[in-house]
Amino acid sequence: MSNIFAELLELKIRREQGAERRLSLARLEARKAADKVIELENKLKEYRVWMVEHQDQLFTEICQKTVKVREIEELRTRILMLRDEEQAIQTSIDDANKAHQQALEAVHLAEQRLSEASRQREKFEDLAESYDAELREALAYKEEMEMEEFTSPVMIESWEEEQHGW
Repeated sequence: MSNIFAELLELKIRREQGAERRLSLARLEARKAADKVIELENKLKEYRVWMVEHQDQLFTEICQKTVKVREIEELRTRILMLRDEEQAIQTSIDDANKAHQQALEAVHLAEQRLSEASRQREKFEDLAESYDAELREALAYKEEMEMEEFTSPVMIESWEEEQHGW
């Protein structure tokens, strides 16, 4: 393989390796995003269990005594705050799902780029092999022509004249 082909092939290989690294990183980011979604979903489940228990406790406490209107309003405010926190966690899950979807799209794009880089390298390897084969054929033909020229009767007489001084 000629030097220029070797250098160009090395460039194609480096591009393919870069695409492989980017794909690995994209997959890692997608896995992290998926883990974040799972983590937040578990947090929401745990929060909902705790929220129901906490609301029951608050209602039990308020039912065991005579209360003022202000205490009922405070209870209502607490419950609203609990629901706001639940909604905030749900919003975080929605955002994490969007991030995960974007990460999956990045993986898909990285896979396409790797596929293209591999295809380009393979095409270039085929081109280089074809060039090398043609070059070998040309060299073999040249050697064959030189051998025919050397073994032709005119060349043999010329060589004999030089050797014998005729």
